Amino acid sequence: MDVRIRTVEPLPGYRVRLGLTDGRTIERDLSHLLPAPSEDTVFTPWHDPTYFAQVRVDEDWGTVVWPNGADLDPDVLIYDGPPPWATLPPSGTLERFNASDQAIQAAIDANAVAKTRLPPIEGGPKE
Repeated sequence: MDVRIRTVEPLPGYRVRLGLTDGRTIERDLSHLLPAPSEDTVFTPWHDPTYFAQVRVDEDWGTVVWPNGADLDPDVLIYDGPPPWATLPPSGTLERFNASDQAIQAAIDANAVAKTRLPPIEGGPKE
């Protein structure tokens, strides 16, 4: 069973103390998520410490949420970064996907051009 967040306690300095379903208690610093005051993100309300303190646990998802719907990935919070089972794709995978996407798009475009150049079929539907 996945470890999830059971309790949350807001702490000064944009930190939270998390009680986990496996019995551990951990603390995490979330200050790196605080946007500049001029930015408009789901975390902008955190500039008001009383708003940050309204954090609660969404029991269905096992993570922390704020009144505006902002939430954080529980695995990233628990493991303080990507979880151990998360791995990057092999080198070159993303490039291959991008090249494949470009080839597919080129084929779609070529087909669209070809369709516009085809003469009408004799006996076919009239335009």
